[in-house]
Amino acid sequence: MGIKTKNIFLLMAAVIISFSFVSALHAEPFKSPSFGGATGLISTPTSHTGWEGAGFGIDVAYHYIDANDDVNDDGYSIPLVLLHLGVAGSNLEIGFAYDDQPDRAADDETDDMLISAKWEFTEGLAIGGNAQLMNLNTGIDGDERNDFQVYLAATYPGNFFSMPAETTIVIGHTFIDDEYNDDDNENIDFSMGFDLDFAPQLFKHYVHWISDFANYSYSTEPGGANSDNRGAFNTGLRFALMRDKQFKLNLDLIITDALDENRDWAAGAAFGMSL
Repeated sequence: MGIKTKNIFLLMAAVIISFSFVSALHAEPFKSPSFGGATGLISTPTSHTGWEGAGFGIDVAYHYIDANDDVNDDGYSIPLVLLHLGVAGSNLEIGFAYDDQPDRAADDETDDMLISAKWEFTEGLAIGGNAQLMNLNTGIDGDERNDFQVYLAATYPGNFFSMPAETTIVIGHTFIDDEYNDDDNENIDFSMGFDLDFAPQLFKHYVHWISDFANYSYSTEPGGANSDNRGAFNTGLRFALMRDKQFKLNLDLIITDALDENRDWAAGAAFGMSL
């Protein structure tokens, strides 16, 4: 990584840290796992954990991503489990996701496992990362690999046309274990996400509009939009079907890569409870 790249990284990190001094708006029922497993929007993790302030919480979720670019038009299924631990006033979460990918020709073992962790060490600011176990049991030499991502996330509140909203900025880096993609290891991950309490007077705080723009996807071999070496805009609605202090039930309807011909749709549901 050159000096110029390092300076850009440090400058963006300083901007993110400055946002951490603004207290974040809490919307507990809408804190659902993102595609990659961490609590967040679509591709973008937020600084939040699933059950802030709780001693222990668990979210179980499932996402389906359509894949109209696949020869068999098969979709990607992502079941996941997200655990939240409140330790000494801090918020820590650990997530496990399994990316069940469609078969590719004679290779039916291209699935991936995503293991994530995030620590919200102060309100509105978190550090996190994930390990991506790619192409499990593929049997093809050099096809299996382990990729890793680390990031810093800042989430801060605001208003958009008098509607409560949150903005998230993420900066990080993905380490790709692939000798044919050395150039990718020079890239910086960046995304900006937006969570809007949509028309609260009409929908009574049961509907949020979520969007993000990211130059990375939930994994290095994702379903749906692949924003490798470019940016992708994802958007959709998140419905809170259950709003309770101990339980949540959310439904996501998403358009991935909405501004490009590669656009696809995705849907997901998450159930959670705290102790």
